[in-house]
Amino acid sequence: MDERRLGLREAALELQALLGRATVERMGGGTNAVWMSGGWDSTAVFAAGQQALPPAERSRLRPVSISYPEGDLGCEDEFIRQVSTRWGTDTHWIQSDAIPLLDGLEERAALADEPPTHLYELWNRELARGARAIGARVALDGCGGDNLFQVSDVVLADLLRTGHLIEFARLARSRRRAGWKYLARAGVLPLVPDAVLRAGELVAGRRIPRHYMEHPAAPWMRPEFVATHGLRDRALATLRSTRGASLAQTENMLYVSAPAWSWAGGYMRGVLLQEGVEARSPLLDRRVVEFALARPVAERTDGAETKILLRRAMAGLLPESVLAPLAPDGKHRRVLAAPDARGISGAAPAAFLTAAPPGRVGHRGSVRTQGSCGPLDDEWR
Repeated sequence: MDERRLGLREAALELQALLGRATVERMGGGTNAVWMSGGWDSTAVFAAGQQALPPAERSRLRPVSISYPEGDLGCEDEFIRQVSTRWGTDTHWIQSDAIPLLDGLEERAALADEPPTHLYELWNRELARGARAIGARVALDGCGGDNLFQVSDVVLADLLRTGHLIEFARLARSRRRAGWKYLARAGVLPLVPDAVLRAGELVAGRRIPRHYMEHPAAPWMRPEFVATHGLRDRALATLRSTRGASLAQTENMLYVSAPAWSWAGGYMRGVLLQEGVEARSPLLDRRVVEFALARPVAERTDGAETKILLRRAMAGLLPESVLAPLAPDGKHRRVLAAPDARGISGAAPAAFLTAAPPGRVGHRGSVRTQGSCGPLDDEWR
């Protein structure tokens, strides 16, 4: 089958079937948890699995979700309830304000093989304990949905590169609130040769972005350390290691293959195994990945909506209110539920100084020892 020749309706039905098979194949015996938010990815996994299972076995798939206080930006409880009601199941709830953020940081760092940690580690540990509470040893998640079924506004650069100036102007106009710097970074920077950007840095005498996805080094890292070890060039090499048929296609391929994703996934799965739960990701099934990447970029975003193909695949399986596109201001839904910022801002700098005082890390030459907490305070604010 040539996935590219299917119309949107046929492609949606094929994706629904592929995701259903991928979900059922990843289920363990007995009860299985689905870590479900109110977004489009984990709900798609749950609904596709329910549709693919025989009716008598659908009770084996149960949602485990984090509940946020009403009015909190992360609160998607109503969407989750609607999905559960649609399939006649109940949700095992975990209260967000009962989840610690940085508890046991030193103890966990002492057991880790590498310095980085994961911001959502304790969130995921609580989800694993929730899975165990309902008798599940396997938990299915929605990882892969963002990587495969949406794309950034780098489509602006693709439109400009291919001479679709009217479409470029229309999309740029819809993004005008983001400011001209954002539009230049997304729509123009990806088209500028690196040699020109290097020359611009020499003329300006300062660092300028050389890739639209590039992030500057953390402000508490020594510039000499960053330069000596070529951290910037190594990061840029990774960002340029993949090439697709378009800039948007390249971005999606990179989001699937970049080392940061495999590191984060491996780290978190190791953590979850400590809790006695194995996490599995149906959306990253090879058949789903290959099918999604073969589809037109226009099914990932049309300028006004995202995840068009995935949402169309769930038509009839999820409530229309859940599948509804984001409002123009993006405020009536929130796909990513974040930890409580109040807990972060108060705990992070103190935890950093406790776990890694300047005398312990400064001598290694990677961290600023004078005023090293100041930038951290700014970052967490």
